[in-house]
Amino acid sequence: MFYYTKNTKIIGKINNIDSSYIKNLNIYNLDKWHNYANINNELYYYKIFNFNELIGEYLCRYLNLDSVHNELVLKNNQLYLASKSFIEDKYNYYMSKYEDFDKLLDRCINNDNRKEMIESHMKLFAIDLYMNQSDRDKPSNITYKVDKASKYISMTKVYDFSNSFTDISCYSNPYFEFEFDRAEFYNFFKIYPKLKIYLEKLYGVDLYYIICSILNDYKLEISDKTFIFYEKYDKNKRKVLESILDV
Repeated sequence: MFYYTKNTKIIGKINNIDSSYIKNLNIYNLDKWHNYANINNELYYYKIFNFNELIGEYLCRYLNLDSVHNELVLKNNQLYLASKSFIEDKYNYYMSKYEDFDKLLDRCINNDNRKEMIESHMKLFAIDLYMNQSDRDKPSNITYKVDKASKYISMTKVYDFSNSFTDISCYSNPYFEFEFDRAEFYNFFKIYPKLKIYLEKLYGVDLYYIICSILNDYKLEISDKTFIFYEKYDKNKRKVLESILDV
């Protein structure tokens, strides 16, 4: 359990806006499945507070993967997370879909574009695997932007780490499915060695330090029971990574 206090860094309160305000934003079904609000005269997406989102953001920072930045807001005295909209006029946006990963890469305009796309996906997949993310398989949980002029494609700021630190036997996204089996990972690493590199980096992460950093940065408090949960998870996950990475 988490608590906010008089010292917690809350940037404002949620003022809902009419969906017509965002109907012209060029991403599929944006006005139907997103909660948007005007906070301090800026467009924010908001969701109920979930500490896993903050851990995911910090891990993205650790791997130098661009993610949304979560801030704290209140709605009816309940704590929410809010992040500034990343939609820009110069891009077209679309969600991922269930397809072969090579088909996605075929949309890249050159080899540098392809390398960047592989790297950003492997970073995200490594973080998901470390966190036991359980719903990255939803197409809406990975989105892309395409420069209208150059046609350069890239992943948008990444988001949605809420359904993590769960007990799962496999991890899936729209392109791949992984069982936590050493042989399966060994074969995948031969094709995409970057995934192993990023998992090895995450193996060296001190989750206790990350949690303490988040609590200090946001001025939040945490129950002992919740701290113990994350410590136990980290201990078990390290054993899983040791078997996968052979460390």
